Amino acid sequence: MTTQAGIDVTIYPGWFDVYEYGNYQYMGSESGDCHAYIYSGETKTCTITNDDIY
Repeated sequence: MTTQAGIDVTIYPGWFDVYEYGNYQYMGSESGDCHAYIYSGETKTCTITNDDIY
C-alpha cells in the first residue's frame, strides 16, 4: 500500500467541493468533508481513498 501526504489549501468561507480527476485505474471513495460548507476559522479534512479496480 502506498500512502501520499496531503495538500493544505486555504479557502474562503462558503460551499466547497473536492474532486480527483483522471485516475481511471482506481475507484475513489471520499470522506464526508469533501463537499461541505465551511465557516470562517473552521478546519475540515477531506480524504480520498483509491482502490485498484484491475
